[in-house]
Amino acid sequence: MKLVILTIFVTCSLFAQAQTYKPLLDQFNEWRFTYCFLGNCSDDTYYTDGDMQFGGYQYKILDGYHFISRTIWLREDTSTQKVYLSYQLGQNGRRENLLYDFALQVGDSIDMKNPLSPFLLDAGYYTLDSILMDQLNDGNYYRHYYLSPSVSNTLSSNTAEWIEGVGSLSLINAPSGSPDLDGVGKLSCFFKSGSLFYSNLDSTTACIPSITLNIDPFNSSFDAVSVYPTFVEKHCLIKGIKQIKNIAIYNANGSLMLHKRVSDTYEIDLNLEYFSSGIYFLVLSDKQNRQACFKLIKD
Repeated sequence: MKLVILTIFVTCSLFAQAQTYKPLLDQFNEWRFTYCFLGNCSDDTYYTDGDMQFGGYQYKILDGYHFISRTIWLREDTSTQKVYLSYQLGQNGRRENLLYDFALQVGDSIDMKNPLSPFLLDAGYYTLDSILMDQLNDGNYYRHYYLSPSVSNTLSSNTAEWIEGVGSLSLINAPSGSPDLDGVGKLSCFFKSGSLFYSNLDSTTACIPSITLNIDPFNSSFDAVSVYPTFVEKHCLIKGIKQIKNIAIYNANGSLMLHKRVSDTYEIDLNLEYFSSGIYFLVLSDKQNRQACFKLIKD
């Protein structure tokens, strides 16, 4: 019996160690952030938008929310599973801080930095208390990291939670930030390339990607596209899709309802007969993975 228990323990341990790391910056990212005041809640959105090379490193530019200056950049070293943030310091210089270390093991510590956030820049050392596997919206299981101030930390008192591939459940630039609807706020929705990856709907009604944030204004792929009708009963006809590669339809909760790959055709007829009445979002992706979104209402 002891041998059987030991075998199971070793097998589970090896499985946990063998989980493939999910990068944070592998796709176009969009974070939906919710905060409340006197019972009224609002959402803000920020996202990665474009690349930047600096100091021999490749960065993703943060935009939206209070990142609209586009001077705040993220980079990820997938070999070490670390994520860094670079920001402008004075007129000519820049500073880079380590935000996340997803290679931490339970009991390890990290010197927390919260650059350009409402939390302390130098929040002191935090200890990783536990790592739990939990399922996200894509159906797969990812590591959830639970951290608290180390015994020697006299600067901070709040706990923190990270999710592999997502970041903090507070602001992305606040790894020690505690998610708090009535305080700084908390993460409600997170999308990777328009697909819902994480959601918490206790404070927001729906997770719908702001696909238009990713449209290149000089891209002509969508110039010829027409959708008939946008108020539909059974069928929706899409014309002018010669440059389109993928077609997807999401419901009002951000769940993928339909996906089609298209190739070298001008029009396609989508059968929505079995869709329930409600609001849907038609997302078209071109061959360069740029996207456009159309709102559909099913009677």
